Amino acid sequence: MKKNLRKLQLKNPAVEHLRILVIGPVGAGKSSFIQSVKGIFLDKMINTACKVATGYHSFTKTNTTNKFEDERGRNLPFVISDVMGLENGRDSGVQPSDIISALKGHIPEGYTGEMAWLFKKKITLPSPLMEKDWREIKWGDKEKELKALKSKVQELQLGSPDVQHLRILMYGPPGAGKSSFVNTIDSIFQDRMTSAATVDAATDVSFTKMFQIHKIRKGKSGQLPFVICDVMGLESGDSGGVHPEDLMKTLKGHVKNGYKLNPRSPISDSDPHYNSCPSLGDRIHCLVGIVPADKVSLIDDDFFKKMREIRIKASELKIPEVAVLTKIDMACPEVHKDITLVYRSKKIKENMQIFSNKFGVPMTNIFPVKNYHEEGSLKLDLNVLMLSALINILNFANDHVGVMADSEDN
Repeated sequence: MKKNLRKLQLKNPAVEHLRILVIGPVGAGKSSFIQSVKGIFLDKMINTACKVATGYHSFTKTNTTNKFEDERGRNLPFVISDVMGLENGRDSGVQPSDIISALKGHIPEGYTGEMAWLFKKKITLPSPLMEKDWREIKWGDKEKELKALKSKVQELQLGSPDVQHLRILMYGPPGAGKSSFVNTIDSIFQDRMTSAATVDAATDVSFTKMFQIHKIRKGKSGQLPFVICDVMGLESGDSGGVHPEDLMKTLKGHVKNGYKLNPRSPISDSDPHYNSCPSLGDRIHCLVGIVPADKVSLIDDDFFKKMREIRIKASELKIPEVAVLTKIDMACPEVHKDITLVYRSKKIKENMQIFSNKFGVPMTNIFPVKNYHEEGSLKLDLNVLMLSALINILNFANDHVGVMADSEDN
């Protein structure tokens, strides 16, 4: 039951938490109820909500919103609001009009019960947006900007003549949007909706079962100077998801396209899909962690532990690391309405910072994007945002190729 509550999927992206209001007479146990719920998820007895065992007058004096975390510090998708208890008489206890206002969302945190003040003064909630973009993207002439971004990708000069394509490896939990990320980039360069990578709506287990190299085409003919490599998703525990050793060998270029991944056993040296002598062009040139922006604070610690282990190995190989936060429209209602507000959204920046703190990737290497999901046609805003992230990824990868080529020559 705890697991089901932790993973509860809210049906409206505009709702960050389910809000539960508890009311009742003095001494009914509202505060104790809140303590009990918190204790269950923290696996310990706690005393965070004030309470009194006896008495005729309410101990709770303000409207208080109680947030909940589990024993690993992950936020739960609901809050419980507590108000003054119901008492006899008109002049004591919470007023019925206050309860009605609370149900409608008009009562601010810390409100003490003076309804006259509430009606005289209009409540001004803090804006979910910053005054200006904190990261620059040219949203003005989107068609011109998209054309310029496409040209940068198509005309990219690789850092070594021995490398035909930059190799980008994606990894992350199931349902993060890795395959949709491939399809979105392919759609942008095909100027139409495509499905180069197969996508499944189920998110509990990985749908991708083999190591796949996706070549991105340029229109009807020709190929772009990069490929995107996809693997089975990371899963909790030791029995599911891509085997960590397979990821390590993939980074070093030992795994060939089409290898069927086995969560319980890594590739062997005798496997026909094993490359015993990988060249610089066979290796991975940039590692990209794909994580859903709306689930950053809810991701299991096992995922982050596995991702950190992979990141450490990549760092030892001097492979640059990037994080892509998908589903930004599900993380922020304002961005859901207008994707160009992504770098003004306080929520998106907050989630990026949470991921940076947990995973260790600097903010400069984290890019929020939206994949094509339910759209029936291409959108300029989405394309510009996606290619702005892709350009940075390719530049990091190409810089790595140049450095490695120079070191091998020496």
